[in-house]
Amino acid sequence: MKQKKLLLLPLLFFCGFVYSQINSSLADETGIWILDKTVNKVAFYHKIEMCNNQKVVFIKLDNRNAYNVDISWNNSFTISTQGNSIDGFKSDYKLRIPKGESFAKNCNDLKFKDLIINAYDVDPARPVEIQSFNVKNMVINKAL
Repeated sequence: MKQKKLLLLPLLFFCGFVYSQINSSLADETGIWILDKTVNKVAFYHKIEMCNNQKVVFIKLDNRNAYNVDISWNNSFTISTQGNSIDGFKSDYKLRIPKGESFAKNCNDLKFKDLIINAYDVDPARPVEIQSFNVKNMVINKAL
């Protein structure tokens, strides 16, 4: 009986560890990520959430390569004032990303500030409300 308890203890510890890892990774994400596209083993996700009383776009990049990559893309939005699709003012993005996931955990994450698109990035001349987001012209190259 004592041997069964000793075998059960490491199993319970392992299960608790796995649960805490899964739970902590889910805690970083308050919304559901939408997969936009995958190009050359780099997946591009987005979600729209509230930050400082405005809708913003969070971007997550998952580089499944064994090396850093240079990525470029253009943004397209549907905004509430027009109801049709427009390209954002800050539309041409170019970043170097490491292997693995890159995304902002919250509105104030300065490490990944380039992966947060605010309303003024869509149209700096007037306030807009982002309704939807699309990525266009995504290009991936191995970083030199």
